[in-house]
Order: sequence, then C-alpha cells, then structure tokens
Amino acid sequence: MPTYTVENYYAHWDIDNKKGRINLYRRLSSGALSYLYGRITGDMEEFELITNLLRNEKPLFFVTESKTLATGKEPVGEEET
Repeated sequence: MPTYTVENYYAHWDIDNKKGRINLYRRLSSGALSYLYGRITGDMEEFELITNLLRNEKPLFFVTESKTLATGKEPVGEEET
C-alpha cells in the first residue's frame, strides 16, 4: 500500500455553504508537486482537525489505500518547538 510524504496542502472553507476542501500534494523526484488526494467536508470539526495536523505535524504521511494521515514517530509528550 503506497504511502507518500505530504509536502504541501491547500485548504479552503466556504463560509456561505459551510463546506471545506483540502487538497494534499506530494513532491515528485523531479521536484514538481503532484496532486495526491482531495476531500470535501461539511463538518467544520473534521476540517479543523485535518488542517491542524497539516499545520503542526512534520513529517506527515498519506496512505493511499486506507486514505489516512499519519504522523512520524515521536516521543510521548513531546512539544512542538
């Protein structure tokens, strides 16, 4: 099951329609960015949770088969600096 490092993302919340879109991108060996996955959600809590992971965790991985985001291994209780 392919797993890719998320290098960039795009997040957009439509205030009037109460829907969010999040696109994930990976970097190709050429250095170019490639679209990896996109999600539209009407759940603001889900949108905030995903964008929080994207803003604050590094490295962050996307597993294509299960469509999951995963952080890298880090010690319990480690604070971000």
